[in-house]
This record gives sequence, C-alpha cells and structure tokens, in this order.
Amino acid sequence: MMDKIDLNKIYLNKLPADDSKEIYFESISLTGLDEMHKYSTNDKFYEFFEFNVFKSKTETEQYLKKLINRTKLIDGDIQAMYWFVRLKDGDQLLGTAALVNINKTRESAEIGYGIDPSFWGKGYVLLLQSALMKYTFEYSESSSVISLQCPRMY
Repeated sequence: MMDKIDLNKIYLNKLPADDSKEIYFESISLTGLDEMHKYSTNDKFYEFFEFNVFKSKTETEQYLKKLINRTKLIDGDIQAMYWFVRLKDGDQLLGTAALVNINKTRESAEIGYGIDPSFWGKGYVLLLQSALMKYTFEYSESSSVISLQCPRMY
C-alpha cells in the first residue's frame, strides 16, 4: 500500500520541471502581477475563457489573489496548484499553469493554463503540458490527467 502523499508539502517544495530546459515554473505570487496584467488586457487571451478582459490592474490583482487562495488545504487535501511559467532565456512570463480539480477518490487532476497570446503557436503549451503530466504522475496519487486542447495555442 502506498504511503499517503502530502501534496501540500510537495507543492511548496517541488516544482514541475521541463525536460527541454526552455521553460521553468515558479510559485505563483503577487510579484508577477505587472507582467500578468500586461497580457490580461489582451482580448485574444480570453478567446478560450468564460470571463471578460481585465480593464484595470486591480481586476488582475483580484484574480491573481483568487489563484493564490485556491491553493489551500480543504478537509486536509489540496484541491489545486498554480504556478507562473517563464522562459529560461530572459525570464519572460509566458503565463500561468495549474493542476485543478485534484480528486483523490477518482485519482485524477485537470491541467489548466493561461498563456500570453504572443507565445501561442510556439510549442510552449506542449512543454507545459508534458511537465505537468510528469509532475502529476511522479508526485501525486493521480492515475489520470485531463487536459482540454486549444490547437491555436500550441
């Protein structure tokens, strides 16, 4: 029988890793607010989302705080994990990545991401997805990962 894995400790101490060495993950925090706000004002960014373009930095900050707060223990289990994803060459913010709807009963998690449209079509989404799948299977009890595909982002 597998020992219970403390996902909260893993989230705080381990980050997803990209084997290609082109991108890296960092803990999501308010330090990335200015960069996130820049792409959050782009209409194209919302093409696959169900909410409207952020008009002010305050709206972006409120949303970023929501993402930070979603990474909390609920009844002893973590339900979501969020990260910023950056280019290794130049440290530019590509966007956010997440494991959401982490469900120990179903042994599943969903991959989510919001990528700056200026990086769509350059292969970064595939790198991000690969790193998150590897991370999920390596550090959690999940046996399945769900990811919706948006081909124009690849």
